[in-house]
Amino acid sequence: MLSAKTFISATIIYILIFGIVGYFTSHSLKADIKQANGTAYEAILPFKSKNAGEIGKYSYTIKIKAHPLMSGNFQIIADDCIDDIWVNGKKLHGLINKEKACDTKNGIDIHIGKYLYLGANEITVDTYNTGGQFGLQFVDTSFYTGYQIFIPLLCCFVFLLFKVPCKKFISNKINLITMKKTWIINSVPFFTLIFLYVVGMFIKDNSAYRWIFIWGVAGSVALPCFYSIYRKSISPKFTLCILFICLALCASFISYHFYDEYSYDVEGHIQYIQYIIEAGHSPNPAGGWLFYHPSLYYRSAAIFWQIANYNRNLNYEEFLKLMQGFTFTLFILYCYFSIRTIDSFYEAISQKNEKNRRSNSYRLTVVLFLLWPANSIFSGRIGNDIMFELLYAITFYAIVKWWLSQKISHFLLILICSSLAVWTKSNGFILFGVIGTLLPIGYILDKSKVKNRWYLQKTVALTTFLLVITYLAASDKFSRGYTIPDTPLIVSNAAGLGQELRIENNFGTYLTFDPVKFVCIPYTSAIDPLRGRDNFWHFLLKTSLVGEFTEGSPILGVVASILSLLLLFLLPIFFTGLVFSLKSSRTGLPIIASILLLVTSMIIFRLSYPFSCSNDFRYIYPAILPFCMLVGRGHDFLKGWWRWKEFSMGSVIIFTLTATLYQILNILKY
Repeated sequence: MLSAKTFISATIIYILIFGIVGYFTSHSLKADIKQANGTAYEAILPFKSKNAGEIGKYSYTIKIKAHPLMSGNFQIIADDCIDDIWVNGKKLHGLINKEKACDTKNGIDIHIGKYLYLGANEITVDTYNTGGQFGLQFVDTSFYTGYQIFIPLLCCFVFLLFKVPCKKFISNKINLITMKKTWIINSVPFFTLIFLYVVGMFIKDNSAYRWIFIWGVAGSVALPCFYSIYRKSISPKFTLCILFICLALCASFISYHFYDEYSYDVEGHIQYIQYIIEAGHSPNPAGGWLFYHPSLYYRSAAIFWQIANYNRNLNYEEFLKLMQGFTFTLFILYCYFSIRTIDSFYEAISQKNEKNRRSNSYRLTVVLFLLWPANSIFSGRIGNDIMFELLYAITFYAIVKWWLSQKISHFLLILICSSLAVWTKSNGFILFGVIGTLLPIGYILDKSKVKNRWYLQKTVALTTFLLVITYLAASDKFSRGYTIPDTPLIVSNAAGLGQELRIENNFGTYLTFDPVKFVCIPYTSAIDPLRGRDNFWHFLLKTSLVGEFTEGSPILGVVASILSLLLLFLLPIFFTGLVFSLKSSRTGLPIIASILLLVTSMIIFRLSYPFSCSNDFRYIYPAILPFCMLVGRGHDFLKGWWRWKEFSMGSVIIFTLTATLYQILNILKY
């Protein structure tokens, strides 16, 4: 374990380097504005006039200081049209795309790096106002976020490298290299990509190539996961069998279903991905319906597409299916880390009671999680939700490992993955809430003499990461709020949601629940209030099962109602696991904290944004894993009573069989 002095020193280095990089890469720009009537004044960019201006030419002269980290790429959005661009007194020709010169949402992208000098430069943008307000957005689109994150981390790594004894460091590397079998298995994805490139040179049929690429990448990711589960899982053969059934159902689902069947805003996600592919940078937050989202998922999806489309000319239909394949690949990793979390949890229990290791609770948890009815729907949706779920699963796994071992390496993994989750969706701040809740509880429960030093390290690290990721995540929010003052801080497109999505927002919707209505109405809806959307618990539980989508098949409707009934049977088992885990052992505290904070955040979110889409299945899906784990613990505590033991086991088995039947029927469109 690192000494407190070394750890604090590394943290100080990170903060200093982050501040230095931030100073050079994050600064406001000013422009000297010359209006059509001849008046001139200075303003901060982005600029938008409060009053209407005269029709005519407006010139914006911007002074910037170029530095080695600046790429020379800029996005210019004018109100209303861009006429000319001058750099250091030289008029540039051929930079302005005439079709986008008057695009007041996304404007044009230019590359002027070769015209800039290190140090002071002067850029003039001539615009034309056709009437009404006038203004200009001039954005440096260099990927400064990467510099702000990775340069400080690299400096910290170099610092720690010199602090760790070289002999120990080299010994660890030799041990990693000598693990030949593991190294070969884990290198499969890399060699698969090379193989796909070679095969792709001989396959001219793009429709066939897309499937070869999808299954090749998914298979190369799945193989190391299967091998790891086989070596480390409590019940490897059973777990692999259920995982194979789960992935077979999900693979069939994306093969037979179109990209837009289970998503209302998929076009917005596609627009975001295509923008990054074409422009090479994240878009103006106000330029599209979903452009306010953080960009990690969309950057990753764009890279996946560029790899698949290398030296090829795939069409739009193939692009859509490849994006579904990308989701499926992330879903495999999501399942893997969730299984590893279940293993870690039950291994900790088995240390106290070896019989638990051989109990059915582990298998019930695995089968309930992997065959959950919403899995197949989620595994093929295009959108940033799946990457958030993956990062949430990795962080949750690290939280469980840290809580059981108290290793600083696990804690740092938590902070890194939590930060990446925030870079995917703002919901990632929930993870900081989970760790912020567990940290003081762990301090109270810890009886060691050196706990002050250990928890000081963790508190400093948590505070540093939280401040950094908040700064990085909030910059785009404030940028959009500056140009559009009425923009909500969290859900930037909330003002554009229709009134048909607005729901009742009173205490009765949180304190009541009608089980008869829950069972008799097979599906819920984000729009139809008669299907229970106004009741928080009805909508949350129903969407966790089958989403908010209505199937036309009457047989599927009957099966969906049966699933709803069986879920009610699982609830008392879940609450038993919740109460006894809280009462009898600290092992289950991360699971309890995670699910309680997820539900609490959904309540707060719904109170703040009273729209049905504010607590649908996308938001409750991360809670499925801790729910299944607590159901498994509930079965553990009930096994002393024969009838309750059979009830809990029977409920889980019948539920998973029904869920599997529902997914098969849905795949076949029966």
